[in-house]
Amino acid sequence: MTQAARNPMMDLEDTGCPVKGLICDQDGEHPAQFDTALTDADINVVLSGRPNARMSAAMER
Repeated sequence: MTQAARNPMMDLEDTGCPVKGLICDQDGEHPAQFDTALTDADINVVLSGRPNARMSAAMER
């Protein structure tokens, strides 16, 4: 999972597109190393609200 966080960051760095933030849900599927990899790359991790069915439908639209 940590490598999955690093791969897109490396691709975006190669194209010159800066990433300032990432919105994550609070489902707990990714380990702490995922957040560490993002903060090491100076990417601000913003957690969404508590998960519920109505929010999922709105976010998918």
